[in-house]
Amino acid sequence: MMMRRRTLSRNCLDVRDRVQVKVVRKRLKLTDAQLADIIRKTGNSISAITKEAGARQCLSLPKQIETPPAAVIAATRTGCLTVDASRSGMIGRRRGTRM
Repeated sequence: MMMRRRTLSRNCLDVRDRVQVKVVRKRLKLTDAQLADIIRKTGNSISAITKEAGARQCLSLPKQIETPPAAVIAATRTGCLTVDASRSGMIGRRRGTRM
């Protein structure tokens, strides 16, 4: 039985091809549900999918940084925490001079 040959396009995602979907999903770091939602919204153009995925990642909240313990915060407010000036590299240097 002769199978019909599919025409391949570089800029369109064939959602029936599992390998293409897997590659795009891993490259954009999306879940199956997120990719399906983007395809529903933008269509099967790879450039549109990439643009929408980038916009969604920019809109997501950044990772929270760890806050220092309360004792460190209190010490910096009162000025008890000191920095060794010799370690900071500012001793012996003036602005505009080269060493």
